[in-house]
Amino acid sequence: MGTKLDSGRFEFGPDFGNSRDCSGQARADVGLGRHKQLYAVPAPGKVTIDGKLDDWDLSGQIEMYVVSETKDVQSAKFALMYDHEAFTSAE
Repeated sequence: MGTKLDSGRFEFGPDFGNSRDCSGQARADVGLGRHKQLYAVPAPGKVTIDGKLDDWDLSGQIEMYVVSETKDVQSAKFALMYDHEAFTSAE
């Protein structure tokens, strides 16, 4: 994981989301390396863990994919929230 900087903000090292393959060659049009930071936002109130995201603050959400051509069928959205009791993720 990354280093927590302040108030729910994380910064990732140079290898997080590296868009080079094992040979060191840059890969064309990949979703890796798109995000340099991930924000965990404070919970807006009581959050129920029920599989629904209607009570979530998704303002820090990021979208991840492998290549843009398939992102409509092969992608994920990821969000983090926290309160005084827990650090919670949604994918």
